[in-house]
Amino acid sequence: MLADAMLVGCWNDRADQSANGKFVDGDANTACGASKASDSGSIAGAVKFNPLMQEIAASKFTQWYWQSTAAVTRDKFADGTSHANDVSITAAMQLKRAKAQAALWFMDFRKLAMENALLLVGDATKKAAEEAVNVDTWKTRDLGKAELAQASKVKQLAAATANHAAALRWEAAATQEEADAETDIAAARTLLADLTKDIAPLARAEFTYRADVATAKADVLARAAASEALGTAFVAATTNPVAAAKPATGARAVLAAAKLTKDSVEAQQKFHDARAKWALDNFTPMNTQLLDEEAEKAALDKKILEGQERLDRARENCKRAAFEKAQAAREAAIAAAKARTDKAAAVKTKYSELSKFQTDGSVNTLCNFPKVGAADPPKPRKECLEGEPGKPLCCGAAQRFLKDGTKLSIETCQLATATTYTYYPALPADAVVAPTVETWRFQCISAAQKLAAAATAALAAGYMMA
Repeated sequence: MLADAMLVGCWNDRADQSANGKFVDGDANTACGASKASDSGSIAGAVKFNPLMQEIAASKFTQWYWQSTAAVTRDKFADGTSHANDVSITAAMQLKRAKAQAALWFMDFRKLAMENALLLVGDATKKAAEEAVNVDTWKTRDLGKAELAQASKVKQLAAATANHAAALRWEAAATQEEADAETDIAAARTLLADLTKDIAPLARAEFTYRADVATAKADVLARAAASEALGTAFVAATTNPVAAAKPATGARAVLAAAKLTKDSVEAQQKFHDARAKWALDNFTPMNTQLLDEEAEKAALDKKILEGQERLDRARENCKRAAFEKAQAAREAAIAAAKARTDKAAAVKTKYSELSKFQTDGSVNTLCNFPKVGAADPPKPRKECLEGEPGKPLCCGAAQRFLKDGTKLSIETCQLATATTYTYYPALPADAVVAPTVETWRFQCISAAQKLAAAATAALAAGYMMA
């Protein structure tokens, strides 16, 4: 047991005690694959068991090594550093997922279009459900219509096949009856030949008897016997005088019977010929119809196959068309957005140039009192320039009254002779068309103030002089 335990521990059992009970390098079991000196040291060394049971960094096949590596990977996960162990979700991964989601929505749209097209053609997986409802919708599908037509043709084919089989049976019966009639005719002809053969000698004998009646009584008896053998002819019944019919006798009766047999056989032959012709006349159109139905069935099968191929091609074309249409719509939307942005920028630039206020006291310079705080003293107006000779400027108010009585007012520098002011409404954001300008009433303010000041000064001077 000690030897087995030492072998499992990857050490050989010592055969002697020369090392005072300690193990040396030579005692290591080389079958374990130990290569480091520390792995095969004495019993007092750091390693006393199989290396697979030790935490040795150089070995990558121990439980302790993988447990240590897993702990390092866990501690470094999503720590913000760039290394192979950092597998956290990044912005690039989120962007890829967003693109994949958009592609998935687009494919859902295409899938819905394909399912709608498949519903009209006929979805085999929904056939049972559509046939089970009160109103059978499956028969309105393309495949349902084809199946109805196919079922109708199959029934017609079965009927034609049954008619064809009946015609064949009639033909076989007529053929058999014809063969039987031929046999009867042959038998009748044989019988007639035999009768003719028997009657001819009797006739010659009668002729001989008639010639030799005068010379020999035997000849007379022979003729009488021949006449008796020949028999009497058939006598029809009469009414005046009343007499019953007398049948033929002897050979005449045999001849009459043979003639009746011949007439019957010929009538039967004529009847069988008529039946054979009737069977052939009925078989020919049925056989023609059968061939036509088989050809039509083959054509329908071909059309079904072609329809399936067209459906497959239509699916592929629809996929390509939908993708190309989406691409074209996207490009058109981008182009339209750019064109609108460019147009809005051009309109804004031009409108801003037309509607901007001057700041140097020239025409269209704002001359209102500046806004100040409640505790601040008021500030003077912006002074308007004198203007050109004969065209003085003044600070005036442009006004407009709304329907609800609200008064809008703008104070600007304009020509003193001006009575109207062109007002440019605010330009809406991203507008591609400039708003319509408005004409407001204009009246100078500064001229009236100057006139009032001059009148006050004149009155003051007059008062002082008095």
